[in-house]
Amino acid sequence: MSSSATGASKPPRKRPPKPRTEPLRRGKACLNCRHLKIRCDGVRPVCGPCTRVPKDDDCEFTDVSSRTKELQATINRLKARVKELEDPNAISPTMVLTQPDPLGPVASGSSLWARRSPPTSGSISESSDVISSPDAESNPSCLANQEPPFAMVQTLLDHFLSHASQFGFFMHPDRFRASALLQLPLGHPARPSPAVLCAVYLWGIHLSRSEPLVSYEAIFVRRAQQHISTELTDGAHPVHRIHTMQAHILLSTYFLRNKQFLEAEFHINGAVTLALGYHLHKIRSSRPSPPPLLGASLFTEVFLDPPRDNIEEGERIRGLWAVIYSQNNLLMTVGTANNLSILESPGLQIDTPWPLDMTEYELGLFPHDLRGSDTVHNFVNREVPGPNNVFALQVQASVLLQQAGQLARRWSPTMQPQANVAYTNATAYLNARVEQFRAGIPPLSEYYDRGEDGRTLAITHALLNAAVVRLHKNGTDTSTICIDAAREIVTALGDSNIPNFVCAGPVVGALLLLACQVVTHEIERMRQFCAGLRSTLNRDDLVCKPRETALLLDLQNGLTTMSIYATDSPLVQYQLTKIQQKCDALGL
Repeated sequence: MSSSATGASKPPRKRPPKPRTEPLRRGKACLNCRHLKIRCDGVRPVCGPCTRVPKDDDCEFTDVSSRTKELQATINRLKARVKELEDPNAISPTMVLTQPDPLGPVASGSSLWARRSPPTSGSISESSDVISSPDAESNPSCLANQEPPFAMVQTLLDHFLSHASQFGFFMHPDRFRASALLQLPLGHPARPSPAVLCAVYLWGIHLSRSEPLVSYEAIFVRRAQQHISTELTDGAHPVHRIHTMQAHILLSTYFLRNKQFLEAEFHINGAVTLALGYHLHKIRSSRPSPPPLLGASLFTEVFLDPPRDNIEEGERIRGLWAVIYSQNNLLMTVGTANNLSILESPGLQIDTPWPLDMTEYELGLFPHDLRGSDTVHNFVNREVPGPNNVFALQVQASVLLQQAGQLARRWSPTMQPQANVAYTNATAYLNARVEQFRAGIPPLSEYYDRGEDGRTLAITHALLNAAVVRLHKNGTDTSTICIDAAREIVTALGDSNIPNFVCAGPVVGALLLLACQVVTHEIERMRQFCAGLRSTLNRDDLVCKPRETALLLDLQNGLTTMSIYATDSPLVQYQLTKIQQKCDALGL
């Protein structure tokens, strides 16, 4: 019998059908599967995918309710300890928590609790599994075309534009909205570029907290990334080049808010590359135009067409500073150096003037003959008056924080005397500049009715106080300065008189984490000091108990403020977990 006949006589092999598993409820996948965007079976303690292909990180599950209970338990312990210190004879009852309320009041008189409305339901963490679902694009209702239906586009634009500046949006909002709603095909030069439209739709979905919409986040992430690639590879229309940079910023901020650091850094590096390649750091420069770069260059040079009007020039100026501000926020959050850091690039001179408010460009208030050079250097080293709009103040505060961090990294306990003197002098000078600038910042109370501007100003106050912490953390006898600055960070970011104060950029988590770390460090230092008092004087009541009471109240306020921001941000959830672990280590 031939071999072919033998082969034909074999019965076909049948594989047993794979058992169908019900999809997990939102928030039930492990952290590895969420990050890799693969289906998780939810088996504990180690899920199926992590068993089959071991990962570098342990298979961990997050239970939002459990984290909330742990946080509330920590806060309750702090309250009990404060009460014990204030009245040693009081017996603290055991707290039984049946339904955690992270919005319960803290210390009386705190601005955090003056007028608080509870956060809206539906958090990012709840939708993280939907984002990673491989079946998310199977529903054709909204996805048959490259854009959502017109009515949904209007809704998404409204959700995003009311908070846009918090997430790095630098374009003229009214002009952007009008062009986005034109009844023209995707990619038409009269409309925003496809990349930035998809990035804005993504943010609109994200901020809507609408259950029917959040399942489309992953789709618009992919589309925005694909359109960015196309616009860079095939060449965007000249009017869309700045839009591609804007899309990079929005995606970077989105990924940072969702604790995806590599993706966030990738996109901010893309924005930096475009900004420098477009010579946005040389707008209105008093220096002669540089010759074209010869040989290999890190940045591809593209000379943009002259701006069509004042608004378009303003968008380019604000675009540069939005890139710098967003990059500073990312570097502060991840705590690592970046070879593409604009402010730390040797020999890179920024001549572009500080940004104005968009309405000032619209009204023609930007002088046509204005020229400048060394904008950042002059600001840091001289008392140079500049614009007083909240975006410019926020960027300048971010620059001062970056300078403080860069200077603090030079410090070492083994510094030679000459280097130590130079470091001390530089710190004193920069601290004086920070205090001088801080004295000119409007108080938050003047912006309670200013909506998004109030949120921007609150972050500005927090950034400046973070700069104070960075400058003094290595000094001797500076603990009081650092504690006062940390307290100001929490007060500014927790001021509920500012409408929708929780809807803020991802840098708030890093700022609050820094404030809480200052307090926990001081608690450790104080305990060591008090242990010495007990061993020598056999008492520490008069010195230590009032100090510990105040520090525990500060920590309680910081944790509670972080818990409010954490309801909508996986990044702040992660940062809150870090400080809770520190509290556990200290027995708090």
